[in-house]
Amino acid sequence: MEDRQPMCPYCEKDMERGFVLDFAHGAVVNSTWQPGAPEPKKLLGLKTGSVQMKPDDMVAVTTYRCLDCGYLESYARRQDS
Repeated sequence: MEDRQPMCPYCEKDMERGFVLDFAHGAVVNSTWQPGAPEPKKLLGLKTGSVQMKPDDMVAVTTYRCLDCGYLESYARRQDS
């Protein structure tokens, strides 16, 4: 899939590519997208506050920011191998 530079839908200015950080225990990572509804993760039958991950289904999120108004637009495109 072509990775073209999007234009802001509000002010029709160029957008710059970036990503949204997620904070984890002792780490900062790029946001990812996963299909379906979140399923609570359990330990010894108790909910841990986190959700199940399916690494094979996860897609990295790329976010573009309008250089003029700051509007953000995110995409989760699978990279072809």
